[in-house]
Amino acid sequence: MIEVARIIAKGDPPDWLVAGLEEFRFLEIMSDESPATIHQELIEDMRRAENAAATLLRLLPRLKGVIRCDAKVDLALTALPRIRQQLEQHTPQPHPYRWPEGKRQLCAAVVVEAWAAFHGKAELRSDYLYQACDAFWIACGGEPMPDISNWRHTVKTLPPTVRATMRSRWAGKEHRSNFVTS
Repeated sequence: MIEVARIIAKGDPPDWLVAGLEEFRFLEIMSDESPATIHQELIEDMRRAENAAATLLRLLPRLKGVIRCDAKVDLALTALPRIRQQLEQHTPQPHPYRWPEGKRQLCAAVVVEAWAAFHGKAELRSDYLYQACDAFWIACGGEPMPDISNWRHTVKTLPPTVRATMRSRWAGKEHRSNFVTS
């Protein structure tokens, strides 16, 4: 993933970018599991987390004296509404994926949103971006595209929900104060 990160950074990448790309291997882009299934699982996980936060917000005040850790309960009651709000804002909507184009879309979305996290915005007509898409695709087990410009169509037609899913996954990974963009 270091090579993919170098392409995105156009030089030596920060650790958070390399680590983030490594983390996205969990998507198992080349697995037999469809992108629709992966996307649906993400939605369900985020909804479960939102429901768990709502349950804790309802129950913790009643249990505060019983569990004898009032300061920690107060801290949780302060943080949980914000966590719940973030989950509500970033839970993606269901999206019908085309197969196998959906796998390339997931790959491209990871790279596009990594690019945006690093540079402040994605350069959707950049050969560097297409090269990074191809490098990430290969790193995840895909076959190289005969021409990197073939990524142009995939990047251009990324559904907003797919980008939003990846954007929410990249949120907080970047530490803009630790690097200078070109």
